Amino acid sequence: RQQGVTLRNVARRLRMSLPLVRRQEQADSDLRISDLLRWQEVLEVPVAELLVEGEDALSGPVLERARMVKQSIEICEKKGV
Repeated sequence: RQQGVTLRNVARRLRMSLPLVRRQEQADSDLRISDLLRWQEVLEVPVAELLVEGEDALSGPVLERARMVKQSIEICEKKGV
């Protein structure tokens, strides 16, 4: 929504149902990295923006997990995976 894109448009571009997109949009959704990268591509934002809104908005364990996922993605991108 911050990108000015409707969920319906995101669902169409991701080729997913609107209810699935709504579930994936939730902060507590457990996305696969491949799904996260598809969202990143559709929204045209850095992956980091999808993982962390603001470090003070996340609890310690969630923030640590977000950092680990971000590092994993960066390693995959460097290796071309």
